[in-house]
Amino acid sequence: MDSVVLVALDGSTNAEKVLPYVEPLLITGKTRALLVQVLPDGENAPEAAAQAYLREISARLAKRKIQSDCEIAHGDPAVAIVRGAEKIQAGLVAFTSHGKGGLSQWVFGSVAQKILRGCSRPLLVVRALETPSERVTKVLLPLDGSAGSESILPHATALARSYDAPVELLHVLAESGVEAGDSKLRHWMGRERTRMNARFAEIETSAPDVRFSRLCEEGDAAERILARVEPGSVVAMANHGRSGLNRWIFGSVCEKILQAARCPVLIARTPA
Repeated sequence: MDSVVLVALDGSTNAEKVLPYVEPLLITGKTRALLVQVLPDGENAPEAAAQAYLREISARLAKRKIQSDCEIAHGDPAVAIVRGAEKIQAGLVAFTSHGKGGLSQWVFGSVAQKILRGCSRPLLVVRALETPSERVTKVLLPLDGSAGSESILPHATALARSYDAPVELLHVLAESGVEAGDSKLRHWMGRERTRMNARFAEIETSAPDVRFSRLCEEGDAAERILARVEPGSVVAMANHGRSGLNRWIFGSVCEKILQAARCPVLIARTPA
């Protein structure tokens, strides 16, 4: 995960919960952080206080030998964050699920929705209502077998290297249900498992420095993903799979993960 990591802050302790998750990505010195706070337009915007706050965060990072720059933006928070990320071609945009404005302003509220819809850069969404884990112990990587879902791969493996954490490859087959006794269905399920295990083996070979485990399960995709989340997990997923963008980013799967997963979620947009 190279270039610049844009970290969106608003002066609250909730927003700062993103920092423990981005610091390991920055500590090598190859990537810089851009700390951004967005203030409302107008003469009464507390710019001096915001600058002092960002300098304090920057000094805190410098003690860990992390390079960072500070920037004050004005206007709509989501629009400013998206424009800033696109302008610098950020390698990652990191923010918490809510900050000063409360939960309704972030998780599926105006700010988060606009960022998720409008930003083409990879996004790391950290749940502000959860206490940050002392260390990341697993990057959970759900793949649905499509090329689109694999666009997250380079970001997930980079995350795993930074955290020194293993990657769990997960493929969820549609639940067989009452037709499980059908020989054609059983044959298809077997072939799908074989195909995904072969693809998992190729992924493992392509990143020999990363530790992998693999799992194929049956059931509802979102439920199976959430069942694999444990303390210290980060879920990494593309913003659409076989169902297309609308069904993924604001459809049943990704929406459920963002809303219910009690861990950070890394999302990367599939190239058109």
